[in-house]
Amino acid sequence: MTDRGTPPTLVGPASLDAEHDMLTRRVDLARDYARRAGLNRVEFSAQSATLGVLAPGTSYAVVQRALAGLGIGEAATEALGLRLIRICMPFPVSAEDLAAMTGDLDRVLVVEDKVPFLEGHVKQALYGIGDPPMVVGRHDESGRPLLTARGTPAAEDVARALAARIGPERLPRTVGTHLAGPAPPARKRIALPMVSSRTPYSCSGCPHSASTKAADDTLVGAGIGCHIVIALDGAGRGNQIGLTRMGEGPTFRGHPPGRATVSLHSG
Repeated sequence: MTDRGTPPTLVGPASLDAEHDMLTRRVDLARDYARRAGLNRVEFSAQSATLGVLAPGTSYAVVQRALAGLGIGEAATEALGLRLIRICMPFPVSAEDLAAMTGDLDRVLVVEDKVPFLEGHVKQALYGIGDPPMVVGRHDESGRPLLTARGTPAAEDVARALAARIGPERLPRTVGTHLAGPAPPARKRIALPMVSSRTPYSCSGCPHSASTKAADDTLVGAGIGCHIVIALDGAGRGNQIGLTRMGEGPTFRGHPPGRATVSLHSG
């Protein structure tokens, strides 16, 4: 409640101010914190690095496994001209920091899950600088698929992408030969036939299977939760007037008084 002489606070204008503050001042503070804390950093760089590998989160561990699988230790990383860049705070990420870590390279391989989020940020950070490096990740230099968008890239896929850019002839003989060719074809998935089908229902012992019962003349509005399966079981579930979003009260506004109403929700 507010005093009669105090104007009410309107949510719309206040939320716009809060959003503007978040997208400007607060985001800049977050970038500054990441820089001061060293969250986004070069883990290793050869003196004359030409190929950078940039990865966030658990994808960096995948890169480490790929390097180990290729037999590339610290000495080989130096000899091959590699730079390993670890991104611990992918958003908000500083364009200036990305450009400083990658701008002097010839090529950058971005290893990340699913959508090319950081890959796009790296390209945007390098836009406009003279002679920028070639950035690959989801697709290679020719626009062909390189790293899969299905979950986390496998270490073998990353190793194959690295070997193609390093040159199989520069890798240890034990690993260079089988990575020189194209990736093996994916194994055919086996589709198992459906052995049975039934209508979804409450789990065994779930109280909602009993608490959601209502007389046929009772107006029922199903809310958010697993109990919404009553919409598939019309027997003894009242006169269902539809489904609603979270906060079931508005469902019954305007209904005539005297009618029994029930709002079924998970609380």
